[in-house]
Amino acid sequence: MELAWGGEVVPALINEPSLLPGLDFVFEAFFRLSSDRPVSQGDHGPIPYRSVMHEAEGMGMGVEEANWFHALIRAMDNEYLDWLQEQRPGY
Repeated sequence: MELAWGGEVVPALINEPSLLPGLDFVFEAFFRLSSDRPVSQGDHGPIPYRSVMHEAEGMGMGVEEANWFHALIRAMDNEYLDWLQEQRPGY
């Protein structure tokens, strides 16, 4: 894997997380669900619970799997929202 872009080292590529086999669908769902998050005056809210559970239902998950899926999406979303907050001027 190339760790540079245009001659510049890209920290995100050096620190790139690896997904466990079979979890790519969670990562893909996170990006689909991101469009459901509320945005008000430039602030991004968390992905709504109902959106996550609707996605899980569409994937044919039972209650236990859907709760596990929600926990993974919520953990990813919390990290993303923390990162967004750090990008704000004056943070």
